[in-house]
Amino acid sequence: MGGGPTPPDLTTARAPTAVRGGLELRATYQLHAGRENAMGERDHAQGVRPEGGRKLRAKINACSRRRRRPTSPRQHSCRPTAGEPRIYNTMSTNSPPSGQGGQLEQLKKAGPPYPPQGAGLGGQPTKAVDVPISAVLLFLFAVSAALNMTIFQMNRRRGHKFVLSAVVFGFSMARISANVMRIVWACYPRDVSVAIAANILTNAGVLLLFIVNLIFAQRLLRAYQPRLGWSQPLRFGFRGLYAAVVACLIMVITAGVYSFYTLDVSKLTKIRDVQLFAVTFLATLAFLPIPIVALAVLLPRSQPIEPFGTGSMRTKVILVLFTATLLALGAGFRAGVAYIKRPADHPAWFHHKAAYYCFNYTIELIVVFTYALSRFDRRFWVPNGSCKPGDYTRGGNGDGGAVPDDDKDAVVEEGFRASTEEQQRREQHRERDWESRAQAEMEKGISS
Repeated sequence: MGGGPTPPDLTTARAPTAVRGGLELRATYQLHAGRENAMGERDHAQGVRPEGGRKLRAKINACSRRRRRPTSPRQHSCRPTAGEPRIYNTMSTNSPPSGQGGQLEQLKKAGPPYPPQGAGLGGQPTKAVDVPISAVLLFLFAVSAALNMTIFQMNRRRGHKFVLSAVVFGFSMARISANVMRIVWACYPRDVSVAIAANILTNAGVLLLFIVNLIFAQRLLRAYQPRLGWSQPLRFGFRGLYAAVVACLIMVITAGVYSFYTLDVSKLTKIRDVQLFAVTFLATLAFLPIPIVALAVLLPRSQPIEPFGTGSMRTKVILVLFTATLLALGAGFRAGVAYIKRPADHPAWFHHKAAYYCFNYTIELIVVFTYALSRFDRRFWVPNGSCKPGDYTRGGNGDGGAVPDDDKDAVVEEGFRASTEEQQRREQHRERDWESRAQAEMEKGISS
């Protein structure tokens, strides 16, 4: 009893642990109290109730009460539950960047190409939403490509030249590539190179439809106003527009690619200016067929209308106005979205995926199928070599005289039949030449 070992004082033995826990709790409280004050000031300035601060204080108090009870180590955890904001330790090397400066430093360490810094139309593609939608669109554009290429090949075999069917086929193939790249982007969301390719194909393909509509508007202008439509100033003006479209396409691709390889604010500002100019020009180009056709129809005419192709001229005017209105709506929406800057984590309603697919691919599908199913290869066909007033009215007869509107369809059909007969005569001539050569070779072999 006197020389035996004295039992250890449990209070003294637990004291270091309690003191250490108290110091850790105090340090944690001081760290988060500073953040709580900063968040409270920000919420007060924005008019938001400081619910997060009370939740954080209740969380710390709950942790402190659990530390006083001798419970299992798992219950000492102060991890946030579902629905609460995660609290990062500022001393940790794995913590997210605090502010824009930290983000820029992390991006510079990662190196180019850099991810997009702002919200874009359609946002980041996902497997659950974008892959099935892009697959359906891919199928529809494949049907459009097959339909237009079939029309082009059938016309080519008959000697009927209509290159715009091949142009629409090229547009459909470009849209197939864009949807394929969007599916790949959804499967590999961190691959910035795939994102660059998907954005370029999405923005560049629609230019072909703008050019097709502008050509149709030019033909209507030459039909309703022959002297004005075939004048040299307008001819050079349309050629300048086509050249400007090519230059604008180069600008958009160059600026779009370079924006992924720089973080310089001044350079990004200049790139944005280039992109805004390009998207405004394209929106104007998409809208331009509407005033051109309106002026062609409404201006007083000093010469009779020179109809071309099959069908009535009223139907052609309605087709061009309808498709131009749809294309101008899509281009204007994209231009408006480009002028409004939003951060990537706070997109607006117009950045939604529904807006992306409706104002891009849905409008384009309506336009391409409207042209293909209305047989625009016959309606907007003009005689080859047309270069002056009166050439549209030849209709294949070559006399340059005016043809009545009622007989125009029959004249054009007669030109189609004549071209088909000419193609058949050429094929028969080639077959006779082949038979004669084969017979001569056989005779030569027998004689030798």
